[in-house]
Amino acid sequence: MDQPEKYQISKWTLFVDSFMSKFITVGGLSVIAAVLLILIFIGKEVIPLLEEAKVSPLETIDLPKVDIEHVAVDEWTTLPAFITKNSVYLVNLQKNNEISSKQFELENNSPITAVNYDQERQLVALGNSKGHVSLVELNYSQEFLDKYENGRQKSKTIFTMSQKPYLALAEDEAKVIKIAANQSESTKIVAAVTEKNNQQQLLVVTLKQSVDLFGNVSDDLTVDEKLNFTEYITGKIQKIIISSQADSILVYTDKNEVFSFRTKNGKIGFSQKFEPFKDEADKEIASMNYLFGSSTVIFSNKTGRFLGFSIYKPSEDMPRVFGLTKTTFDDLDGGAEVFSRSLRNKSFLVSNGKRIKLMYSTSESVNWEDTLDYDIKHSIISGKYDRILLVDDKNKLNILKLSDPHPEASVKTYFSKVWYEGQPEPKYLWSSTGGTEEAEKQLSMMPLIFGTLKATFYAMLFAVPIAILAAIYTSQFLPDSWKTIIKPLMEVMASLPSVIIGFLAALILAPMVEAKVPSIILVIVSVPLAAFIMGSAWSYLPPKIRYKCTEGMEFVFFAPILILVTVVAWNMGPVLESWFFTVVDSQGREIISFSRWWSESLGYEYTQKNAMIVGFAMGFAVIPIIFTIAEDSLSNVPKSLTSASLALGASRWQTTWRVVIPTASAGIFSACMIGLGRAVGETMIVLCAAGGTGLMEMNIFNGMRTLSLNLATELPEAAKQGTLYRTLFFGALILFVLTFIINTVAEIIRQHIRNKYKTV
Repeated sequence: MDQPEKYQISKWTLFVDSFMSKFITVGGLSVIAAVLLILIFIGKEVIPLLEEAKVSPLETIDLPKVDIEHVAVDEWTTLPAFITKNSVYLVNLQKNNEISSKQFELENNSPITAVNYDQERQLVALGNSKGHVSLVELNYSQEFLDKYENGRQKSKTIFTMSQKPYLALAEDEAKVIKIAANQSESTKIVAAVTEKNNQQQLLVVTLKQSVDLFGNVSDDLTVDEKLNFTEYITGKIQKIIISSQADSILVYTDKNEVFSFRTKNGKIGFSQKFEPFKDEADKEIASMNYLFGSSTVIFSNKTGRFLGFSIYKPSEDMPRVFGLTKTTFDDLDGGAEVFSRSLRNKSFLVSNGKRIKLMYSTSESVNWEDTLDYDIKHSIISGKYDRILLVDDKNKLNILKLSDPHPEASVKTYFSKVWYEGQPEPKYLWSSTGGTEEAEKQLSMMPLIFGTLKATFYAMLFAVPIAILAAIYTSQFLPDSWKTIIKPLMEVMASLPSVIIGFLAALILAPMVEAKVPSIILVIVSVPLAAFIMGSAWSYLPPKIRYKCTEGMEFVFFAPILILVTVVAWNMGPVLESWFFTVVDSQGREIISFSRWWSESLGYEYTQKNAMIVGFAMGFAVIPIIFTIAEDSLSNVPKSLTSASLALGASRWQTTWRVVIPTASAGIFSACMIGLGRAVGETMIVLCAAGGTGLMEMNIFNGMRTLSLNLATELPEAAKQGTLYRTLFFGALILFVLTFIINTVAEIIRQHIRNKYKTV
């Protein structure tokens, strides 16, 4: 039979329903696709961090049959230089490998007996048989030509060499057998070992250059000070190195001891003596070399064990000394016969015979290794960190192409404690930039993950109790007339921009909290306690008194008392502070200050922008979300359940606790999880109120650095496709995965709760 006309569904209605169903399906799939595309994009930026260094041969060039002491190269790897004891040989790679040479100047035909070269300063130090020394500066520059190739202007590299006059170092004309030199902006320092009658001396001379008002440095060198450090040395000196800042000298002897001389108050003096391999089976030192920045020294022994010693202060009241910080480098059979360092990062190249390894100091990892077809005698890494030059035992130059765009990236760098330069112990640290290019990159993800969880914890600790209790009271106890006022107000509260909340928290809330911490503590403790006492007392009042109050309007009687308790607690804060939170300054005066007491008496840091401020501000932003969803869940509990409970004699509170909350628990849990997601991804409030320092402490009175904050502040300044740029995307990936895991677990729990109480 045909249905009655009033029950018939029109074709148009069916079409609309079908269309909307498909539209919703397409919309849902589009959201999933968009999320997957975002994940793919982030992954595409992160995957290159996993790539290993790649090295491939480019060309081999025959060199003159001379005894090469050192290899130099320009930044563009176009004009490598080969330093001997008499001259510098140049190979012009832009002119069919044309070879030329420049001679060192001699002093009265006295032969040069010691040569040293520093790649970072392009400085050659010469010592002769009369105990005199001379410095030679190698200068590379580029001149652009009026020629273009593939749309790029061609250029040529120009090499110049300027040699300073010889200066007398040893007054007894003892032969210089070892020498080292380096320079800062206005000072040059030369250290040399002289020998006469089989007796060694360690001599140091500092040279001054005048600087005019415009920053121009004079070419004239004057002797500032001559020093003799022989008395500190025991044994025969094997090698000397000088830091790139010309403020530190290291010497090791045949007794496998290292002597450190450092500048203090403008004067160089003895600093410390240590034995690098004292705990090793083989104590003999095979090599000693500075890394880029001269804050870390790499030692190797004859068995190929590598150790790194970095300069740091063991405690605040102790001077800076070298201490063992790197112990897990891979071994290299026979030790480092040949060593070269990068001038862009903490990478260094070591080789012994045919075996070669490219290692990175911070992570103590091997980025590349190989066994070549020839024995390596000299090596150097180009200034751009894109070429490796090797001189073999047959005086052939082997040029290798190096591709290692992200040497800093490793699992250890991101997730393990690292003993960074200048730190007294291994730590999790994030500091993407330092004071200079030489500063070590600190890219640990752990402070950011911890900061994200810390900010979320304190925000939820503040927001969840208030939001859930407010939702319970509004849905179950408050008259409907008041609900129509409260819910819109909460929605307006949710519409406040987070940047405004963060701005107000930083400018108003943070200074106020610093001055009133004891008052806030008293309010937090006393108000809930007073509410509990009043609620308990109310339930014991005679029914004839309680029934005079309209149901749901009890707050009219409670509110004045709670306000009074708040005022009293707030004003009692200074009294509490004067009783318990006083400190004595250096002059014996008592100072009433909670922040100073927290710092000086307990030893914890107190900063104005801290986790408490973030908890208040972010909690304020999260409360409306949790409240709205939880209140809807509680209000949607069927009236038949509450009516049945009340009919059986249960009180309103018993009905709420035993019936309503269990039935709505899935929705309440969802509200908390959505609020949690909002807190995890919050950026502007944390940016304004957290201080932005990556700390690994749960201290409520110091700040933190979150993943989202880090991404927002660092990404605009990060070089595209660089290590920092990709590391920031790695942080975004971690945040994505963290949120995905939390939401997945939350959904599983929500479904479990829903199934558990669906039959209530």
